[in-house]
Parts: sequence; structure tokens; C-alpha cells
Amino acid sequence: MNKSTASLLTVILLSMASWTSADVIEGKSLKGARGFDVEADLRNDRATFSVRVAVDREDRIYEKGDLMHVTVRSEKGGYLYLLYRQADGSTKCLFPNLYESDNKIRGRREITIPTAKQGFRLRCSAPFGEELLVAIVTERPVAVERLGVKSLTKSVLTDVDIKTFVRGIRKGMEVVSAASGGKPGKWAEHMVQIKTVAKGKRSRSVHPKRRIGLFIGISKYRDSRIRDLHLCHKDAIVMAMAMKKYGKLDGIGLLIDEKATRQNIEKAFRELKHKSNPGDEIFIYWSGHGGTCADTGGDEADGRDEFLVPHDGKLEKIEETMILDDALGRWIQELDGRKVVVILDACHSGGQAEGKGLDFLDSELGRIKDIGQKDAAMLFSSASDEISAERRDGRLSVMTYFLVKKMAASESLTLEQAYDYVKVEVPKYMKEHFPGRTQTPQLCPQDGADVKLR
Repeated sequence: MNKSTASLLTVILLSMASWTSADVIEGKSLKGARGFDVEADLRNDRATFSVRVAVDREDRIYEKGDLMHVTVRSEKGGYLYLLYRQADGSTKCLFPNLYESDNKIRGRREITIPTAKQGFRLRCSAPFGEELLVAIVTERPVAVERLGVKSLTKSVLTDVDIKTFVRGIRKGMEVVSAASGGKPGKWAEHMVQIKTVAKGKRSRSVHPKRRIGLFIGISKYRDSRIRDLHLCHKDAIVMAMAMKKYGKLDGIGLLIDEKATRQNIEKAFRELKHKSNPGDEIFIYWSGHGGTCADTGGDEADGRDEFLVPHDGKLEKIEETMILDDALGRWIQELDGRKVVVILDACHSGGQAEGKGLDFLDSELGRIKDIGQKDAAMLFSSASDEISAERRDGRLSVMTYFLVKKMAASESLTLEQAYDYVKVEVPKYMKEHFPGRTQTPQLCPQDGADVKLR
């Protein structure tokens, strides 16, 4: 690294102590985002499998007269209900319908609606505006009486009350056995927002691509049994500054220490979705504690769930207060259509390439990709059985330090190039300063890792 680059890095490292979240955050808090409250009512955050719904326009903008084709893929087989909430607030059930009364869907098999053999088309017409497409898959069929209608198969489209419909799904799929603990995990959903416009207005609705970042760093924890850290809040501030300076981000959010509660973190992910558009690039950075626990949903091959520890996480209430890999994977799925980069500087953050198989978000990412989501890549500071370290000189955590150093020294830098650098420098530093301990950064997967950090 040349002298001028070294001085740049020093300026970032020395100046960050005087920065606050107000200096870094850009943009206003979410106001009036259409569909935000409705989406909250529709989610099943405790689903034990994943569903993906997609349309045939990457930007999800349709002009009057355009035909729309919908694809749905479910991790598990079940029964599909496809809802469409129009700009005027009314909701139609598109599937099942008069022409396709059998709503069975096979696991990991994509279906298209409508097909060439079905006797209907989905054509864009007024009213125009923000609309919502919702795919719900249940493990068993639900009686239509629960859904608030007499039939879903006597007409091409059926008017439904969306809240009544989802309440019926919840009630019909509620698991009440003692073994399950009463958790409603037998259904899953996914939704995408769509914009419809009048003829000739589509080009005016296409947004320029943006780069947005969310940076989270937690050194202090409310639970006295969780050991406080020293540098994680600094890690997040420095990474935010570096990505703003070198990565040319258009918007940045920062949550550190007391602000980084589970509720605030989840809210920040929701706002990421509503402040971004398909095609945007999203960067998510985390520095703080990570851990493992017994599988809470019965969906982990190794019988373990991994989690990140928010400021208000409680050891006796892991499922309720920690951020489990299932939840974080779900939040990332909701950013479908964007290019997503996740960087975790936390203990137990990654899965080993060999031996123990995939853990933490690499397995969740694999599940997301199984249902068709693309353009997501993750850089982990350590393997699943390793502890991520803070530098002995107190500057930053080990991987974050080398990541910022590489960004400052490079004219351009992809995630894969950054990984090639830290996978050498981090183990080298650990060998010299922490004899007997190992820390091995991980990248998952290789495809999609060409997104530029700088």
C-alpha cells in the first residue's frame, strides 16, 4: 500500500471516533409506503419452508395492455393460492380458478400462471398504481369457508377480503400438537410489489439503479450474561464511511449499540425493501456476536440454528429475541430482485467449504436459490466453528480492518477480489497475534460475487 493510500486509511480510522449515526444516515424514514402495513398482516415469519413468486418483468412495471406471466416455486409441495391486490385496494384470487381448479404444487417445481392451455390471460388495465402479488402455499388444502368465500373455482377471478383470507389460512394451518409448540409453520408466503401505469408511461416509471447500505455494529449488550465487545460499533461506522467514500452509496443506514435492537433491525430491513427497487444493489454489514442453538424449526440438516445477537437479545429467549438464520434468510428473500451483498464479521458466521457442510446463512442462501432467487452473495469472517477476533491494537475487528484497507488501496474492487485478499491476510494476522487460534473467511457462493464494493 502506497503512502497516500495509507494516509487515507488512517484518516478514516482516526476520524470515525467523532462520527455518529446522524452523520452517516441519508434519506428520510419511511412514510406512506403503499402496501407496507398490508404486507405485515400477510407474513408468516415462522414458516419452515420457502416460497417464491416472480413476474416476467425484472423492473415489475406493466403498461396498459401488457400481458403478465407469474411463476411460483415452493421448497415443499402443497396447495397454492395466488392473490392480487389492485391499486384501488380490492383483492382478487387468481389461482385456483374456473379454468384451473386443482391448486396442487410440487416441491421445487416451477409453475407458470397462466399457461398456454389455460383459458384466461392476465392483462394490465386500470386502476393503475402500486399493486401486490401474493403467493401462499399450504401443506394441506384449506376449506373455502375459512377464506371468507363460497368458492374459488366458479369464476376466472374471485373477489376476496385479503385479511379475512389470510386469517383463514392461519387458522386452517395452525399446528396444535404438543411437539410443535403450536407454531403456525405449515404455510409459507412470498409477495412482490408491482407497478401498473397508463399506456406510454412506462419509461417515466423506470428508476435509475441505486446502491444502498445498512450497517449494524453492536459492542454493548443489555443482557449482562452476554459479554460486551469493544470494536464492533466502530467497525460499522468505519465500514459505512468507507462504502460511502469508495463505494459511492446513494443511501446509508447505521444502527449501533442501543439502537440495534431486534425490532429496529427488522424495521430497517423492511425499509430497505421499500426504499429500493428491483435492480438496485444492497449492502448489509454486521459486526457483533453470533452463536448457535438447537434447531427451532426442524429444517436444519445438522440440527442446529445459527443466530446473530442484537443489543436486546436474551439468552433465555433465543427464538423470540435473537435473529435466527431462518429469519435473516427470510429478510434477504424479501429483497428479491436486488443484488444483495451480506458481510458478517461475527463468530460462527460462515460454513466450512469442506468437512462439516454449510451452516448459517450459506445454507439459507442455498434454500433461497433452490426456489429461484438469484444475485445474493455473502462474505463471512470465520467458519462455523471459529471465533472472529478483534485486533489487539484496538483499531477494528480483524476482517473488517483488512477489508477497509483493501478498499482504500484499490481503484476498483469486487466482492470476490476482496475475499481473495482477506482469506490470506486474516489467517496470517491470527497466526502472528493469536497463536493456536484460526479464523478463516468464507465466501458463498462464488456466482454473484462480481458485484463491486468500489
